[in-house]
Amino acid sequence: MTSEPSTSTEISLEAERSILLQQALSQAGVIRVQKMKAGISLRKRQNSETCMKIAKHPLIPIVELLFLKCEKAANTMNKASFDMEDVKIKSILSNKSIYG
Repeated sequence: MTSEPSTSTEISLEAERSILLQQALSQAGVIRVQKMKAGISLRKRQNSETCMKIAKHPLIPIVELLFLKCEKAANTMNKASFDMEDVKIKSILSNKSIYG
């Protein structure tokens, strides 16, 4: 007994199954790539919207100022780098614009 098909119809059925399987796998691959691209573009759009919301936040100028002061203080030991009056003033002005 052999495991090979005995008639030509069995061979053609086997070939047809193989072709259908290849087509299904190919279509599944295409669909998977499309879904991945859609997911990536959605994530990019969401990240962009999040960045815009953060950039428009009223306290961002204070955060930027503090970052610059910390950077300057880390590089120099100048007394002006440690002065916080400008941060206090900016904070007060920012609070007035938020609650004003």
